[in-house]
Amino acid sequence: MHELDTDAWDRWVSYRKAIRKPIKPASEQAAQLKLRQYGEHQSAVVDQSISNGYQGLFGLKVAKPAPGERPAKTSAQQAKDDADFAAANDRAIVTGKQIGRAHV
Repeated sequence: MHELDTDAWDRWVSYRKAIRKPIKPASEQAAQLKLRQYGEHQSAVVDQSISNGYQGLFGLKVAKPAPGERPAKTSAQQAKDDADFAAANDRAIVTGKQIGRAHV
């Protein structure tokens, strides 16, 4: 288990007091344990929670692609696409057809 980032914790406690939702003594240990579970990202988790006006600590959000933008393919997905293209190209050579491919 990672050590508690005391600077991040102090910012979190101050923020909770500022929004008039202080951390209760009964839940303090659980909140510290939750923050510790974020490891090296503790400070970023606190920053995200404060900037979004959260009352709790939540894992970092992963950026979603913009509307109309496709997410990047994983290496496994790209390898499958390449294998499918090669197989289709091999079949096309046998039949005499040519297959084009747009490079993305």
